[in-house]
Amino acid sequence: TYSALARRKLLEQGIPLERVLVLGSGTLAFDVINQLKKHGDIYLSARNETKVGEIVDQHGVFPISWGEFSLYSTFRFIVNTIGAKEILFNHQFFVCWY
Repeated sequence: TYSALARRKLLEQGIPLERVLVLGSGTLAFDVINQLKKHGDIYLSARNETKVGEIVDQHGVFPISWGEFSLYSTFRFIVNTIGAKEILFNHQFFVCWY
């Protein structure tokens, strides 16, 4: 699954997963959180604040308001589970990232 692949790729980096940002609040985000929560603190940001609240309550992850790109850029590891036609992260985000 994508979530297992994401976990394996992150762990292969050999860098402790102290903080991971997961973007999205659907089934895939839920699966990724389950795969990674044993390895470090998980932060979650998504457009659907209700679902974010439910996931925070169920899994003890930390919420970040949607669109807080300045906070996003402080994460070494970001797992995007959002399928979107629009560009979520422009070139400038990656220039400033971590």
